[in-house]
Amino acid sequence: MNLHLHGRRVKTHLGKTAPSSPNQDLNLDLPVLFSLAQHKTSSLANYATEVLIVGGGDGGVAREVAKHPAVETIFQVEIDSRVIEVSKKFLPFMSVGYSSPKLSLFVEDGFKFMMQHKEEFDVIITDSSDPVGPAVSLFQPSYFKLMRDALKPGGVVCSQAGTVWANLEHVAQTLEHCRSVFNVAAFAHAAVPTYPSGQIGFVLGSLNSVSCNWHLIPLLIRNVTHNK
Repeated sequence: MNLHLHGRRVKTHLGKTAPSSPNQDLNLDLPVLFSLAQHKTSSLANYATEVLIVGGGDGGVAREVAKHPAVETIFQVEIDSRVIEVSKKFLPFMSVGYSSPKLSLFVEDGFKFMMQHKEEFDVIITDSSDPVGPAVSLFQPSYFKLMRDALKPGGVVCSQAGTVWANLEHVAQTLEHCRSVFNVAAFAHAAVPTYPSGQIGFVLGSLNSVSCNWHLIPLLIRNVTHNK
């Protein structure tokens, strides 16, 4: 996928990408990322109607998930209300996701939320920051277990996993944590020019191999599936 086909970006003399007008921002690449994260999961879970988003305070993931016709209800849990407020003020093209009638927004800890909701979701998408500081807990086996317990049978999870070019060890470790919890796990990646190294990765997991057709995902997937 050539992200420059959107016609919103230009190359500088240094080979970097930059906004094509003063009113545009480097975050214009992010809706592509959000769309990929959403479609990688909803296309793998059969008849996904209940979706949980953990994080994603800018509203971009909610915006893309709401476009999926099968989705009836979106639950989003964001721990920091300030992220939501800032996004609504400065990133309206992303925070428009909050206006969806499908969305129920909760400003609280995603860990506690999932502990209180067992086997309720067809898809869980974690849109987190990189594994630094408090966000480290979102990349541990204990977090994947929380997601597993909150999934309906046959459900699918998708979590941000960084980039192989910047931190291969972290990507491998995150995938292994996912494999330790889910019967089926895979690593997917997509080209996002404004992300460090120009690439972003995801780990995908499910307890049910029947509900996951990894081979149906386009060439952006690097197929490293593992079946226990």
